[in-house]
Amino acid sequence: LAAVNIPCQVGGGLREDSHIEEVLSWGVERAILGTRALQDPLWLRSACERHPERIVLGLDSRSGRVATHGWLETSPQSVIEVARRAASWPLAAIVYTDILKDGMLEGPNFAALAELRSAVQTPVLASGGITTLDDVRALKTLELAGCVIGRALYEGRLDLTEIVTMVEFM
Repeated sequence: LAAVNIPCQVGGGLREDSHIEEVLSWGVERAILGTRALQDPLWLRSACERHPERIVLGLDSRSGRVATHGWLETSPQSVIEVARRAASWPLAAIVYTDILKDGMLEGPNFAALAELRSAVQTPVLASGGITTLDDVRALKTLELAGCVIGRALYEGRLDLTEIVTMVEFM
């Protein structure tokens, strides 16, 4: 946080109220909640109410179903039904990751993102498979709140400056 002057969010392993309190106390803009939030919707709702617009729901998807526990388990719940239930709470956003696309450099799951975006009013962030400037352009047309780009940046397939410049002019 000291190295950059941009809002940051933290996720991974946040399963207790004290975890959320700690990361937010660092100056983190948002806490991303996944496994515990999906197992305990009342806890998620309470976290959203205690920290309005500072909680992001991480929805990891395997074939339209919610994956948890580091993608090792797949719930019978659909991403859409979970998102709709949580959308009435003061969430900052939903970050959607298609785990079959993540890290594969084959492009995101545009159809699933479009379906999620149309199902809820909550801002949606895309994650998984974003590889080219054309992917970023296509995501922009879906009116998403943003996207997470990982491997394509690490491997030099995308240039962050070029992405930011392109998005600013869209």
